[in-house]
Amino acid sequence: APILTSQSGRFLWIGNNRATFSNNPEESIDVSTAAAWEALTPAENRELDQIDGELARSNWFARQGREYIAAHPARTARGALRKLAAGFGWRPSPRREPFAEAVYGASYLPVLILAFAGMILHRQFWRSHLLVYLLFFSFIVVSAVFWAHTSHRSHLDVYLMVFAAAAIKWAITRVCAVFCPSAILNLN
Repeated sequence: APILTSQSGRFLWIGNNRATFSNNPEESIDVSTAAAWEALTPAENRELDQIDGELARSNWFARQGREYIAAHPARTARGALRKLAAGFGWRPSPRREPFAEAVYGASYLPVLILAFAGMILHRQFWRSHLLVYLLFFSFIVVSAVFWAHTSHRSHLDVYLMVFAAAAIKWAITRVCAVFCPSAILNLN
């Protein structure tokens, strides 16, 4: 079967099992994965040990993840929101010491708010921004299904900063139009 990675089934299970949020987002998803491995029943371990081939093992994990999602739709939906909060949150995931979290939040939260404002203020250019919006959309979908840490979002941060800068420029031009109309020509 054509595949991009043979681990996608295992990743689906990692992001959707009863131990997914045992330590995540406070700690790395790896810690929750270890808890999920420990939570496997002896029967599941025997079944997994008997599977030969990496793709077959990935399929087994994918089935486990899909069964968990089907059995717990409300918990899965809440978990998807928690995963998105970990990826876009004002606190880093995994968590850090309080001072580092305060510095991160004080620098990232204004950028996030201004970026959202910039997207709204410049929505008339949605066609030229469409590929950027699709990047955000794909990150949101993958994060909701699998998991996210704040470092996974780093490829989007530059776009957040550009949209934030656009919001700041919009505000400056409005203020200058009122207080210094002759300077408005230099800002455009």
